[in-house]
Amino acid sequence: MGAWRSSGDAYTMLSMTTDCIRKAARDVLRISLGRIGGHKRDWWWNAVIQGKVEANKAAYLQLVGSTSEEERRANSERYKVARKEAKMAVMTKTATFPCLYEDLGNKGGEKKLFRLSKVREMTAQDLDQVRCMKDEDNKVLIGDDQIKRRWQTYFHKLLNEEGDPDIVLGELRNVDSPHELSYCRDIEVDEVMEAMRKMRKGRATGQNEISIELWRCMGRAGLEWHIGLFNVTFKTNRMSEKWRWSTIVPLYKNKGDIQSCNNYRGIKLLSIP
Repeated sequence: MGAWRSSGDAYTMLSMTTDCIRKAARDVLRISLGRIGGHKRDWWWNAVIQGKVEANKAAYLQLVGSTSEEERRANSERYKVARKEAKMAVMTKTATFPCLYEDLGNKGGEKKLFRLSKVREMTAQDLDQVRCMKDEDNKVLIGDDQIKRRWQTYFHKLLNEEGDPDIVLGELRNVDSPHELSYCRDIEVDEVMEAMRKMRKGRATGQNEISIELWRCMGRAGLEWHIGLFNVTFKTNRMSEKWRWSTIVPLYKNKGDIQSCNNYRGIKLLSIP
């Protein structure tokens, strides 16, 4: 439980604990490649198509595992036949769609209809093929470094330079009698538990790569560490520098030129806690 024994300021506590958690996760669970099994668009395949595709995968594995030249030639021929049959089975939809359309009229057909519409919409958008962006002069940028600089310039201008510079904020003195702000009570256990309960599951992680589901599974030790971290932050009036950093993910608005940064909405991914 060394992760929960960190002390000092908020930056030191957060850095020691998150580094310890990530190291333990890498040692126990290893590092995922980020790919999930299956295809998002193969849910409508019937048993015949799925069998052809699985046979194609098995033939490829045999080809890769060939040890001799003769075995490799034989497996290569079998793989060519299996690949051709799988491709023809996927392309031949006349045997699959009648069963699919029949299921749409049965119970639960609305969900399948929604999935079918979503797949066709994603196919029409073809967002995976966007490999270049345009600069402010509508010139196409191809290099990765150029595209990154374009995104950096766009979001820097959007988040820092937009707005009316002539607006003058008035003095924040709406209370006649001054208040003593030096006192700050400690955060209690119930407050942290209620805040964690309200946080939604399945959200993307920030730069610390730790999700809310993990913090909820830490039990009493993790809860007490959170309380200590928040109390140190309030008492010292100094938050961790890690909370000032975020990852901006551009999301297409589904309208306008897909290569223009102006048609994207930036979403900030913040670290938890």
